[in-house]
Amino acid sequence: MLNSKELFSSIKDALNGNIPIGEREAIAFLILDHNGISKNQVVAGAPTAKSIADFQTTIEGVNKGLPIQYVLGSAQFYGLDFFVDRSVLIPRTETEELVAWVIEAAKGRKNLRVLDLCTGSGAIAVSLATFNPSWKITATDISEAALKVARLNGERHQTKVDFRLHDALSSYLGEQEQFEIIVSNPPYIDEGEKSSMPANVLEYEPSLALFTPSGDPLAFYRSISKLSMKHLCAGGLVAVELNPYYANEVAAIFSELIFTEKEVHLDSSGHQRFFTARRR
Repeated sequence: MLNSKELFSSIKDALNGNIPIGEREAIAFLILDHNGISKNQVVAGAPTAKSIADFQTTIEGVNKGLPIQYVLGSAQFYGLDFFVDRSVLIPRTETEELVAWVIEAAKGRKNLRVLDLCTGSGAIAVSLATFNPSWKITATDISEAALKVARLNGERHQTKVDFRLHDALSSYLGEQEQFEIIVSNPPYIDEGEKSSMPANVLEYEPSLALFTPSGDPLAFYRSISKLSMKHLCAGGLVAVELNPYYANEVAAIFSELIFTEKEVHLDSSGHQRFFTARRR
């Protein structure tokens, strides 16, 4: 019987050799952690009743090119575990920084009304609701399949997020609805960037959540600006994740005098990744 360290090595070695060694190690740790064997147990070589055969289906899925998060049906985000499938984008670490920024900007404030546009798996909305249970959060998406996943995640973490079907490109919300915060990680990749993207992202993650309307990489930001002018309270915050290639163009979209405190923020890798502004 293998101990945890030996099992880790066996899984790592069974993964496709074309996957870089560091990535194979990270995947092996994820597989074991998902099955109740922590990294500390691996390092310690703790005994386990598991064998390599228990992970064969998972290994085969990864070796076919599927992202490990889809194989496991699980992704970590902001310290929480989210269910994911191919109808939603896998939450990224950059988006965790957006969540952290919003939480810090509204630190200590209770009962805020928050709108999360293009929610996908619900990662932003559910994270905000988990760490700020007094906030009233509405989250929207154009995809019914994505909303099904988001609702499952809302239930998993016992939040009361109001998930709604809504096209962020073409429709306003209820006439009288107002929010203190509007946040979004909208589709922001231009079709011309496909050639530089990993194959497993292009083949398995939903294009609806990745790519902007053809020839218009700023479409969602124009719509978010209009929605903010209509639905954001005076003094309210709008915070969006953006494509670093279009940071200045996004900032220009919010050039109306109704917006103030406009700022592009760097992510931890030094890329222009977020834009924030307030409504006068």
